[in-house]
Amino acid sequence: MKPSTIISFLTGAFVGVVATAIYLSTDKGEETRVKIKNSLNDGMDAAKRGYESAKRVVKDFAEDVEDKIHTESSDIRRRARRASDAAKAAVEESLK
Repeated sequence: MKPSTIISFLTGAFVGVVATAIYLSTDKGEETRVKIKNSLNDGMDAAKRGYESAKRVVKDFAEDVEDKIHTESSDIRRRARRASDAAKAAVEESLK
C-alpha cells in the first residue's frame, strides 16, 4: 500500500467525521456532544484499522524484500565460487 493511499484514507476518514459533526450540530447541547464524540471515536477506530492494515502490508513487503535479497545474495555467492574454481582450474592447467 502506497503512503499516498494511506494518507488519502485517513484524510477521507477525518473529512467524514467532520462532515458528520457538522450535520449533527442541529441537535442540542449534550446530545450533540455525545454524537460528535461517538463520530470521532468511529473515525479514530477507522484510522487505527487503516494504520494496522498499512503496517501489515509494509511488514509483508519488507519480509518479501528480505527473502529476495537472501536468495539473490546466495545465488551471487554460488556463482562467484564457481567462477573462482574455474579460474583456479584454468591457472593450474596453464601451469602444467
